[in-house]
Amino acid sequence: MLNKNGDVMTDALIVGAIFVAIVLTTQIGYRRHTTLLAVMPFVTSAIIGYLILGTGEHHYVSGDGALAIAGAAAGVMFGLALNPVMDVRRDPERGGRLYTRAGWAYLGIWLLVLGGRCVFVAALERSPAFATRFGEFLDAVHGGPDGVGAFFLLAALGMSLTREVAILVRARRIPRPPIRMPDRVSEPA
Repeated sequence: MLNKNGDVMTDALIVGAIFVAIVLTTQIGYRRHTTLLAVMPFVTSAIIGYLILGTGEHHYVSGDGALAIAGAAAGVMFGLALNPVMDVRRDPERGGRLYTRAGWAYLGIWLLVLGGRCVFVAALERSPAFATRFGEFLDAVHGGPDGVGAFFLLAALGMSLTREVAILVRARRIPRPPIRMPDRVSEPA
């Protein structure tokens, strides 16, 4: 848990806010793609994963593995949806460095995913009928609450990983501009 009260909705909002802040500050607009930006999604996912799952108070059940795999698959799907709404190019005026450009559609996909998580948690906390149906679903798949947490964590990691792999694959397909040599100035004889 991120907060000491164990409030799932608060955790969902904190994680969502962290991801939105990262997306807004590192991915929206025209951005140089650096090694730091390539590694950051994995580091932040690992830190958040530890904060959420690393408390030692989790009790996984037999169906939680399937929930975790489903979360990773959902993350890959949404990560693939980011690919066509993001431009990847090399800027010849900046030494052929790699740049990405993402706009409203890109941000919309992230907000859909993170907002969807918050809506799901709110429905569980505020709708007894939805909570009952979801509990029946968990019973049917032999899953538990910790498997649901793993679903959301691996969905975020899968989305970030897929986005990063897509950038790197697209970058390899873009030819590097030729290296421009400075014009030689002949010395007077």
